Amino acid sequence: MPLPLYLLAVAIFAMGTSEFMLAGLLPDIATSLDVPVGAAGLLTTAFATGMILGAPLTAALARRWPA
Repeated sequence: MPLPLYLLAVAIFAMGTSEFMLAGLLPDIATSLDVPVGAAGLLTTAFATGMILGAPLTAALARRWPA
């Protein structure tokens, strides 16, 4: 398989793992920022929104790259 396919697989794994890791650390993040857990939970929403907006934009920009 081509190298870019392996790199894509690693990137997708890293992004998916980071979202689950953030959810597990949420109580500690809320404590360190001195905010309620619900407010710190908006970090997960911000991350997901960035993924929703960034994925199509990145795909559109990368579709012209050589294979």
